[in-house]
Amino acid sequence: METVSDWLHNNPGKVERVMFNVFKGEDKTIYKKVLNDMPNGYQETARLKREISESDAIVIGAGAGLSTSAGLTYSARADDSFVEDEGWHRASAAYSDFLRRHENLHVLYLELGVGANTPGIVKYPFWQMTLANEKTVYVCLNYGEAFCPEEIEDRSICIDGDIGQILKEINES
Repeated sequence: METVSDWLHNNPGKVERVMFNVFKGEDKTIYKKVLNDMPNGYQETARLKREISESDAIVIGAGAGLSTSAGLTYSARADDSFVEDEGWHRASAAYSDFLRRHENLHVLYLELGVGANTPGIVKYPFWQMTLANEKTVYVCLNYGEAFCPEEIEDRSICIDGDIGQILKEINES
């Protein structure tokens, strides 16, 4: 399997998908684990780069910690709810319009570092939109929490690792 990964890394775009014939569900689980644990996740980063280049639009959702570490601000909490000021409502309307205009296109939903604190803001809506449109792809880059529901697994790319390193590898390959 390492040979296949090395070849894919050295020949990006030459092969769309490699299939390993397995006989049991546990074999599939073992193969996925071994492939995901391989250095640099060659097969997944190559697939992600291809999906980025082929998509009609990319929607990026980042976890609050990632956003604030990059110096960005967002509507903060006031008691048990998010602050919904005029700017929030304008952004929400623009986002809804964008989603409506792209609902039947090849959209890549790229989730960066979203944790379990507020999955209803990014993670769950991305899952729902991926399930609703078979042309979409869901991507989760996260350290220790890269996963998706089984229903969208065939249209998902989940890479467990350092987001900065993963994006650097995609940019360099």
